[in-house]
Amino acid sequence: MLPGLGQAINLATSLVKFPQECLRADRVSTYNSAFNANSIEEALEFEQNNLTAAVLQVSCIQTESECSFSGYCIRFVAVF
Repeated sequence: MLPGLGQAINLATSLVKFPQECLRADRVSTYNSAFNANSIEEALEFEQNNLTAAVLQVSCIQTESECSFSGYCIRFVAVF
């Protein structure tokens, strides 16, 4: 096995446990922060305005189904 392959597999295994909507929201926020935002304030404003709805939707769905992933999204939303 390649040296970093085991670490990559471990990371991938841990990431698939989270809802895809949360991961996509984090990805969009990361790209915006890296390439579009001129300050931390702009990055946080983008995240609050554009990503909270997707995360709230996931949290509501998970609360209804008592999904074990809801803690991640609820902590994420609680920042705002």
